[in-house]
Amino acid sequence: SMGAMIAFELTRWLRREKRPLPQRLMVSGFRAPHLPPNRPPIHHLPNAEFLAEVKLLGGTPQAVLNHEELLELLLPLLRADFTLVGTYAWGEERPLTLPITAFGTADDPIATPAQLGAWQQHTTAVCAVHLFPGDHFYLHGEGEALVGRVVEEVLGDWRLGD
Repeated sequence: SMGAMIAFELTRWLRREKRPLPQRLMVSGFRAPHLPPNRPPIHHLPNAEFLAEVKLLGGTPQAVLNHEELLELLLPLLRADFTLVGTYAWGEERPLTLPITAFGTADDPIATPAQLGAWQQHTTAVCAVHLFPGDHFYLHGEGEALVGRVVEEVLGDWRLGD
């Protein structure tokens, strides 16, 4: 989800700098950037509370959460990621002119299907939404299906360029 935010802002920066743009923007597990988050930020919480919230999200393996030394090394990285997402402030610009593909699930409390569909506001081209089984971390079980869908999107763009 953080990668979606970064990819979107990078694409907008490329446009502002008059650099070549990607043919398509693909995002996963992140609401359309103009929408407020569904959950309050957690980056500022004390370590114990922060880790409890991270555990509730379900994306960090239990073995990592149980390994004190490893967790001590990873905690600053996790907190930095959550700080970046938790302090993100969207600024209005004209919509992109390239297609956007949004991936997610029907059961993601962080990025609902409606919030994924709202990416349409950020492009004058088509916005496609593809949903997979699972929760926010659907990639753990649906990685192969996601790669297949990405390949289909890229091949479709390539064929359109003929």
